[in-house]
Amino acid sequence: MPEPEPAGPRTSPRSRLTLAHRVLIAAGLRRGLGARAIGREIGFAHTTVSREVASGRSPDGA
Repeated sequence: MPEPEPAGPRTSPRSRLTLAHRVLIAAGLRRGLGARAIGREIGFAHTTVSREVASGRSPDGA
């Protein structure tokens, strides 16, 4: 049986974003980066970044 591929930068699929990750996401957004580019930079899936950005929006989308 082949050895499994090594995991990415996170140690668990359930790893959560830290305050440092959130700061990096905010910085990426200010630089005009999209969720995919930010995700690559911080080692998380773009869907995680997108959900984090969406969770910080007000009900009117701002």
